[in-house]
Amino acid sequence: MLPSSLCFLDLETTGTSPVYGRIIDIGIIRVDNGKITKVYEKLVNPERGLDPFISQMTGIRAEHLAEAPNFESIKEEVLELLADSVLVAHNVRFDYGFLRQEFKRFDISFTSKHFCSVKLARHLYPSL
Repeated sequence: MLPSSLCFLDLETTGTSPVYGRIIDIGIIRVDNGKITKVYEKLVNPERGLDPFISQMTGIRAEHLAEAPNFESIKEEVLELLADSVLVAHNVRFDYGFLRQEFKRFDISFTSKHFCSVKLARHLYPSL
């Protein structure tokens, strides 16, 4: 049986380390009782430079982020959206680590149950 609330999460970041990197794009689809109740997507100003490799990989350029809100200004709406849900992400440890670190920067302790779709895919399709 599935939990009543799921949040499908995808992040783009400035790098691979949650300690040194920042979120530059956040996408969340919230599903409550089997129905999509919210679709949320925001570019996020990392308040630091963006490596050309990251721009090439994501298609997000520094000029796209210049006028975007920083994480501090969206943290409350993100917290509200994720409240009382199970996070679902492809390689959830990566996205969950970045979310926790971003909230930690503002002295917010964020924890959530989470589920990794990579693990599910490997279980369902071991030959891939």
